[in-house]
Amino acid sequence: MKQNLGIADRLIRLITGVVLFNLSVRDIMPGSDNMICWVFATLLLLNAALGFSLVYAFFGVGTISAKTKTYGNVSK
Repeated sequence: MKQNLGIADRLIRLITGVVLFNLSVRDIMPGSDNMICWVFATLLLLNAALGFSLVYAFFGVGTISAKTKTYGNVSK
């Protein structure tokens, strides 16, 4: 599984996931909306932690830069 999320995308997903998780834990959302917030928060936090999005992989998109992809590889 290759990473396909850039730094900015991961940061946005992390912040959104934390906000949704807090809404879910504090029972601010009514009824089933609370569970939906929890599911989306979990998915966003998992995406941010792994740097991989299944939806991006399905459509063949990525926000990771070429410099980040080749980090650690030295070409001469």
